[in-house]
Amino acid sequence: MDGGSRSGATFRTEQIAAFLQYHLVVRPAAMVYARAGIGVGLSGDVVPDRTAVGLAAAGGVGIELRFLPNLFLAPELYYRNTDLSASGTSMRVQTVGLQLGLIYY
Repeated sequence: MDGGSRSGATFRTEQIAAFLQYHLVVRPAAMVYARAGIGVGLSGDVVPDRTAVGLAAAGGVGIELRFLPNLFLAPELYYRNTDLSASGTSMRVQTVGLQLGLIYY
């Protein structure tokens, strides 16, 4: 889920996606990975009283830092793109951000 505000107006989108992840570097203390996904984007803020739907894609690069035997802290730089449409109105939403994940293997 991504959201933002500008000039007092807010906007929110959601992505439901399946991802593939590949570890580029694997070491006992840290692993560098890249991942990409495709799915569906949703938003109720494109057209009043309608849910806009469209194709969504995302990708990211991050590092998994081990701090317990099976537990990792994973900062990731990500990019998300969603093409939404509802009732003849279309909108492209692009987001770049940094997220922090907690991973248990």
